[in-house]
Amino acid sequence: MADSQSVDPLGLSYDPVASGDVREVVPDQYAVGVNKDARFYGWLLYKHPDGQWVSLRKLSVGEFSLLGELYKFEEHHDQN
Repeated sequence: MADSQSVDPLGLSYDPVASGDVREVVPDQYAVGVNKDARFYGWLLYKHPDGQWVSLRKLSVGEFSLLGELYKFEEHHDQN
């Protein structure tokens, strides 16, 4: 039988920042989805007090572009 801590059927241990799918713009508070191949692409996320990243809203194209210029990131794609 599998160890209960290694089983995560709901994907609750997924950390979008650690995976590189999102980029923090205000450390430990706000992040932006930058991986075009990931589910949070173009979304603004905030870090809930329980430590989970929560999607807040979809960014407009202009907001995403402005944030990319300010924080020096570009959209990227998985290399897989």
